[in-house]
Amino acid sequence: MDDGFFLNLLEFIKDGSIALLEAYFDESHRKTGLLCVAGYVFASPQAKKLTREFRAAFDAYGGFHMVDLVHRRANYRGISDAERHRLVRQAVAIVKQRFSYGVAVTVDSSEYEAKAPRWIRGFGNAYPFLCHMAMAAVAKVVADHGERGPITYVYEAGHPYEAEARHAVHQMSQTQELRDHYLYSGDAFLPKKDAVPLQAADLLAWESAKFKDETVDGSRDIRLSLLSLVKDKPKHYHMSFLRWRIA
Repeated sequence: MDDGFFLNLLEFIKDGSIALLEAYFDESHRKTGLLCVAGYVFASPQAKKLTREFRAAFDAYGGFHMVDLVHRRANYRGISDAERHRLVRQAVAIVKQRFSYGVAVTVDSSEYEAKAPRWIRGFGNAYPFLCHMAMAAVAKVVADHGERGPITYVYEAGHPYEAEARHAVHQMSQTQELRDHYLYSGDAFLPKKDAVPLQAADLLAWESAKFKDETVDGSRDIRLSLLSLVKDKPKHYHMSFLRWRIA
């Protein structure tokens, strides 16, 4: 996709209204079953700047992909430890300069799906459910800071439950009350290589899922990269670790 086309696409996504804020989400699924949907909200000019800066920093590696970078595989194969750490620090520095808000919502997918209300479309699998919850988290943290949007919600295309997620997300546009609550301007499902801010969301999703798995539920200290992301503006983050229980 042409960069110029993408950088202007989301500004006029619904009825000619300008999207002042853009929220980008990605997911991270760990071997333990934890699933996280996380992302960042950017003012439109900052999303454009992040796109250019991520392309300059990571296009040589085929884009920023946290799991590949950490494990030095795919296009990151053969890089040194020093280079790996430098690239993570660079991604963190760019995100910190450009983001407005960050959200992450995590659930044990096997726990959720054992009790999921499969008769309700959009709630039968943990992924579409978390897409909805991530929207709710964005609307809350944005409203808590006195902003009124509007917000365009963007998810990575290609997830096996994308159709269910599209349905759940699109439901937020069906009444004016819901549109107002979610500050909804529009939604899109785009490839990560085309919507570069999704690569920033990849960073937060991976860090948040690992934090829940190894720090909250384990004994590892918080990773310095995650600490750096959140320490300067902790009130601009909304992070939830959900338990799915039916009495």
